[in-house]
Amino acid sequence: MLQATRWLRSIGSPQWSQTMPLEVYQKRQECGQNFGFFVDGELALVMSLRPELPDYWHMQPPETSLIWLSTFAGADKFRGRGLGQAALKAAANYVAAQHIPTIYLDCFYDKGALPRFYEAAGYERIARKDEVFVGITFDIILMRKYLKLDD
Repeated sequence: MLQATRWLRSIGSPQWSQTMPLEVYQKRQECGQNFGFFVDGELALVMSLRPELPDYWHMQPPETSLIWLSTFAGADKFRGRGLGQAALKAAANYVAAQHIPTIYLDCFYDKGALPRFYEAAGYERIARKDEVFVGITFDIILMRKYLKLDD
């Protein structure tokens, strides 16, 4: 996570300008919401899969059953290998196996690079707004992916 924060800063992105408190990760871990994507036994990417939209997207009427994908970050060593797309696919397969039909996420717009990354994984843009986090205004995009569920 810290490597992802440093990388975002190196490209001029203010996203994740402050690291998330350890207590938040610990709580997610206790709830079974943290997931890792491993390559040859080494942690390459992390993400959280949570069962609700954040409060700042309250105006979006979500489906009754959904997952919020957040805090998606990779280790520098694995950057540029296409593992982000592989991890998103693995997350979608996991969520679909839980019979949850939709994954939501949001991302910083930043010239559209992140939204295009998620669109390549099958997500669609559904809303865009400015939101203030830790005193910084971000142009963010809400995205959604409908999953094919096996009956």
